[in-house]
Amino acid sequence: MGKSKKAKKDADSSKSTKTETVTSSLGSTSSTVVEVSENELEDGEIIDKSDDVLSHDTEKTLLEDSAQARKERRQRRKLKKQKHRMKKKQMLKRELREAATEKEKQEQKKRKLTNETNHESDPNAVIHIKKSRLETEMERQTCQEKNTTTTLTREEIEKLKAERKIRVKKIMQLPKLFLKLKEVFGRKVEKEGAVIPPLSVKDVQRLVLFALMGSEASVVPRWCQLLRWTKVSSVAVVVLNRITQQHVDEYADCFSNIRELFEMSVPIRQSNYSIEEDFLYHSLTNSKLKKFQRLDATEREKAMQFVREDPQDDSMRDAESNDDDNERNGEGEDFTDFKPDRRAYLLTAEEMQVHGYSAEKTDNMISLKASVTLEKDSPMFSLDCEMCVTKQGHELTRVSIVDENHVVLYDTYVKPFDPIIDYLTQYSGVTKEILDPVSTRLSDVQKKLLELLPSDAILIGQSLENDLKALKLYHPHVIDTSVLFMGHNQHKIGLRNLASSYLRESIQCGAKGHDSVEDAITAMKLVQLKIKKGPSLGSFHDRHGKHIESIFSTLYRENVDSTMVDSLNVVKQFKADPVNSIPCLNDQEALRKIPGALQLGRFVWVQLHSMNTILDGITQDSATISDTLRRLDERVKHIYDALPMKSLYIVLLSGENEQSKPPTSSEMDRANLGRCYMMLKLPPLD
Repeated sequence: MGKSKKAKKDADSSKSTKTETVTSSLGSTSSTVVEVSENELEDGEIIDKSDDVLSHDTEKTLLEDSAQARKERRQRRKLKKQKHRMKKKQMLKRELREAATEKEKQEQKKRKLTNETNHESDPNAVIHIKKSRLETEMERQTCQEKNTTTTLTREEIEKLKAERKIRVKKIMQLPKLFLKLKEVFGRKVEKEGAVIPPLSVKDVQRLVLFALMGSEASVVPRWCQLLRWTKVSSVAVVVLNRITQQHVDEYADCFSNIRELFEMSVPIRQSNYSIEEDFLYHSLTNSKLKKFQRLDATEREKAMQFVREDPQDDSMRDAESNDDDNERNGEGEDFTDFKPDRRAYLLTAEEMQVHGYSAEKTDNMISLKASVTLEKDSPMFSLDCEMCVTKQGHELTRVSIVDENHVVLYDTYVKPFDPIIDYLTQYSGVTKEILDPVSTRLSDVQKKLLELLPSDAILIGQSLENDLKALKLYHPHVIDTSVLFMGHNQHKIGLRNLASSYLRESIQCGAKGHDSVEDAITAMKLVQLKIKKGPSLGSFHDRHGKHIESIFSTLYRENVDSTMVDSLNVVKQFKADPVNSIPCLNDQEALRKIPGALQLGRFVWVQLHSMNTILDGITQDSATISDTLRRLDERVKHIYDALPMKSLYIVLLSGENEQSKPPTSSEMDRANLGRCYMMLKLPPLD
């Protein structure tokens, strides 16, 4: 019985299956579904709802969670749709751009085909093309001439291109000369009305040698540039002796031809020697001498046949020996030769600018008292400073001043306000231990110098621009020993080498660095020696230049023939040199011989002495000077007409030589400077 009941129960369980499905979904539903089979209901079985149905609290929690989930899902769907719309819009824009680009290409291709068709049918049809810079310039020039529209036919454009090609080809067959003053003197020379510092005669000599020798020249000129030097057919240098910038300013009407011919000119400072000696001789470099030594005996003898010892060395040694003899005999200075006084060695305003001196109106600069004019016995004071390095740069740590008797007038250490980065002890001898107790400041030094130095004081020093910058002072009357003994190659020499060469003294030899008092006394001795001996005391490079030669010899070595048209006295100086010498009695004879001289060589030297004759005469009235200048101006034009094409033409106004007359206060300005005019005689391009 029990067994039958158990079997019946199992059968009923298998026959009807009670299914309870409780589905809880965050996104789709929040209720519990209880599914009961129909068999169970039909059998009347009671379902225990306490076991199959969730409680009321649980159902409420599920409903709240499902609502939050549906909200978040809606937000995600919204963002997804927005991204989809943005992407679709970007794709549409890209397709539109591509379509527009393709359409434009098709239209351009169609227009091109149409233009070609029109051109074949009508040669005079106007074609609108994309203009290059050249075509635009050609059209603009054509419109200015014809006052027409800015469109050209294809034939006109091709014609202009061909003409320009021919023009460029002609230009490339011509040399070109232009100034490069900004590279030498800075941006100040670019300003309108700016004063160009004067060049030396040697600067012009370098231009001549480069024009005739190119890369074989020892030094390339920095103040100008000559392009395509191989195209230069000849070089003519015409010297108008003793004509100055003052003559050009006062007799401007007499230089009409020069103003018309020459567009480029630069001021030239006076030479310590004659113009022919300064221009026509140059020192051989060590590299050139070594090159000669590497040649075999025959070639070396040929190369060195015109090289000789520097005559300046001999004259200097003779002057030194004569002075020694005079001093031993109790005699005074030799007055047979004129010696300029101390004013002749002052730096001009232009030279101060070239060598880096600060201007008077520079910020933070204090001007010392300065007289407008100086006397020949105006007192000289030698100044030297020592510096250290701070975050502001180089600042003052010591200053020393001595007078003409080598007596120390002022010597003090100075402490900068800014912390010192480097004491530069190896150069200055100044250490931290020395400066720590010092209380003197820069303002104290400036106040003391304003009290100590008179208004007509002349300051002396080696590279004095650095000392004045450290002192933040300006003074217009200075003699710089680094410039005074600089020589023709424009290289400054250190004070130690100058002392060894000229004074036979050894300075700056101690391990403790320089002594500013010693340096100041040395600079004073050098200037006093220069004043005593005058021009006979040559520059450092003249003193140590062992070999010189004329530029005639240099050019001859490079297979360049030279011709010289000058007075008999000048021609005799070069009788041993390889030059075609043509002596003349006066300028009229020189003018007649110049056309023939131009046929004898690529380099021609001409010197006209009419003005020299007038100035050495008794009468120097304005009318006579005016007539002389006007004739010289006409002769410059006559020589120009005789020159072949592609010639470099240089006219040198020699200026007033320092040895020709005693110096005056006017020598400190531009009145007695010379001037160099230069040009290339070129054929017209049309």
